[in-house]
Amino acid sequence: MTMKKSLVVLRTSYIHWLFSSRLLVFAFVFMFFYVYFIKPLIELSIYFSTPLNALEPFVSLMNNVYFLPLTVLAYMILVCDQPKLDDSSTFILFRTGRSAWVLGQIFFLICAALTFVCFLLFSSMLSIFSRSFLINAWSLVSKYSISPENAELRINYPFAIIDASVINQSRPFMSVTHSILLCTLFMLTVGLVMMIFALLRKKIFGVFLNVSFIVTGLVLWVVDVKAKWLFPIANTAFGWHYDGMFNKTIVDIRYSYIYFCILCLLLSCAAFAIGRRCSLHITGENG
Repeated sequence: MTMKKSLVVLRTSYIHWLFSSRLLVFAFVFMFFYVYFIKPLIELSIYFSTPLNALEPFVSLMNNVYFLPLTVLAYMILVCDQPKLDDSSTFILFRTGRSAWVLGQIFFLICAALTFVCFLLFSSMLSIFSRSFLINAWSLVSKYSISPENAELRINYPFAIIDASVINQSRPFMSVTHSILLCTLFMLTVGLVMMIFALLRKKIFGVFLNVSFIVTGLVLWVVDVKAKWLFPIANTAFGWHYDGMFNKTIVDIRYSYIYFCILCLLLSCAAFAIGRRCSLHITGENG
């Protein structure tokens, strides 16, 4: 019965989210995605006179140190007003019960994350449809781009070229699968933090905490210290787990899955605990 009520909460929240104006963020994200990743890869495909793998723009985005954090921040913007604590939401909360309502909101965060990630994947695949193939092998474009004799291409196309650690240590299907799962888990972590502080009616602290963790993780990545693996961002990029030149694993990717599972479990437990004791008499939007 609790699961059924949670699915009702999920459906209500998801439909409301799908038809909200915040989905305009999808268009802005795709614009940056196209300018900095898809279009440069198309140009490289023309330069080498060979097609791309349809998955390569997505893989490039999911392993880029600059744009992966921006993608997660875009997701935070998409769900920053969830859960809605207005009059109608209070009514639904009364009808379903606290535990079912919190579980439904967690389901919503997962579905929203998957929707956003799948949008990036399929929109990029459609954008290069006429110049791509779909098999479990990297294109010659990606292989030529990381070769020493084409080092100047990394200056002209600093974002689009896929890291050598990804090309040399995996195949496209494997890289995409890990990228989707890890990015979804990272987004769920961000969403749970926002949800907890929304229940405490202190959303601004949730935003500050998420941004602080992302920035700190990036700084530690730049200075290259092991403490970076204590932060979500380092555990999200598939290519960062491997060495670019040698057949060497820097951190076992299973560690990242365990890390995210424990983190999401702890945050979920906190959300349930706060949800059971927070005031039900919440009316109007809160900041």
